Amino acid sequence: MKYPITKKGIFWSIQGEGAMAGTPMAFVRLAGCSIGCDWCDTDYSMDRKLTEREIVAAVDRLPPIGESNWVWITGGEPTDYFLVPLVETLRQRHYRVAIATAGHSLRECSADWWSVSPHDTEWVHVAGAELKLIDGLGGMALDDYNVGDCEFDHCFVQPLWGDPESTKRCVAFVKKHPDWRISLQMHKYLDMP
Repeated sequence: MKYPITKKGIFWSIQGEGAMAGTPMAFVRLAGCSIGCDWCDTDYSMDRKLTEREIVAAVDRLPPIGESNWVWITGGEPTDYFLVPLVETLRQRHYRVAIATAGHSLRECSADWWSVSPHDTEWVHVAGAELKLIDGLGGMALDDYNVGDCEFDHCFVQPLWGDPESTKRCVAFVKKHPDWRISLQMHKYLDMP
């Protein structure tokens, strides 16, 4: 199987968001996104297609990621693709696999970490390691998300980058919901991909 990879593609960075913020890891950015948010400013166009073995070989060539040994599969929308061969090949090399998704698909895949960040009210992936609600994303307010039946280990609200009003709303939300935490995009402060 071949996976579409963006121009930025496969790279070493520091996880900037959520429960693993500050952790060095490898990132695999898949191209394409079936959700197609009209406000998205990210280029998810394909640069090339690679097999799971080629992806793992590229990850192996990156700077060390230490004991965390995490590979974060992101996109676009990674669940648009059948990820089982890629995840299994990464695990054979003793990597742990995280998948970031908007939560629209429940594709069969046994990732070690599911990070769900809904982009609208239609998400169906309601369990995982972490849930990140982004205040103002696509015009959504934090109270627009229905999180009643969700089962996540970590729950975050995250302000839009550079939006002080969004930050204030996230702080107010955490005051009312003390089981939630605030996530920031630390990688942007560090000027990293």
